[in-house]
Amino acid sequence: MNLWQQPDWDGWLSAITGFILCTGATRIAVPGFCKMLAKAGLTRPNFKGQQIPVGAGAVMYLVFALVGLLLIILDKLMQQAPLLGPVLTLASGMAFLGLVDDVAGNRETSGLRGHLRKWIREGELTTGFVKALCGAGFALGVAVWGSPYTGMSFSWFGNVIADAMVIALMANWINLLDVRPGRALKGSLLTVAGLIYFASYEALVPLSLLTGVALGYYPADIRAKAMMGDVGSNFLGAVIGYAAVATFNFKATLMVLASLLALHWYTEHRSLSDLIANNKWLDWMDRFGRGEAR
Repeated sequence: MNLWQQPDWDGWLSAITGFILCTGATRIAVPGFCKMLAKAGLTRPNFKGQQIPVGAGAVMYLVFALVGLLLIILDKLMQQAPLLGPVLTLASGMAFLGLVDDVAGNRETSGLRGHLRKWIREGELTTGFVKALCGAGFALGVAVWGSPYTGMSFSWFGNVIADAMVIALMANWINLLDVRPGRALKGSLLTVAGLIYFASYEALVPLSLLTGVALGYYPADIRAKAMMGDVGSNFLGAVIGYAAVATFNFKATLMVLASLLALHWYTEHRSLSDLIANNKWLDWMDRFGRGEAR
């Protein structure tokens, strides 16, 4: 996609304002939101077997979307072209698909191959398969929408497919990390830290909003008071993927894509949790903040 454009003072002002609003609003909203989920019976046992609210990551999306819409209104009032439309559409679609999986899905089938096998052999369409298929569709649509190129050509097609794959795989990668308190958020924030130095205006503002909601939600997640669920992890990963393709050129995007494919291949054949537990530094980072660091 490569929409790189040097952020001006308006871009930095929007990013800083959005970050402050997102951090504060999420921090305030999380306790009440979790109580609402628990009262509605939307709970699930975590890795320790404790029943905690699931789908609490929806609060991150809601704050992100509302602050994003506020920034669009401000851009219109200042007679600037709003640039958050594609990423807000993507975030909404991915969050909705994740919410469907959180509410109606089951944990009997895992992995893309497992969901596909379930459909082919038993004729059962799982929420995981619907999420993967529709998520790929959202990623492709936003990649076409955000592409600076016009006209059908081999280079246009290659750019769009690579961008869509990065967005979809990044969303799934953050989802794969979300099996321990704080792990998905740490992975997201570390990725954002690596991206934000290079970020274009189109990427800077979404990354700032995302960082704000992630930090606001972090205390509840790291203390295992709430489970963000697929609604949270899909939303986080999709926005990060969008920011990556909006910033990098085609060659850099291919490097990101190759890394994501390698990570997905590994998780299909090996246990990511075992890899982390057997590495001193990864294990320390994973446990940090949970009171389990050793």
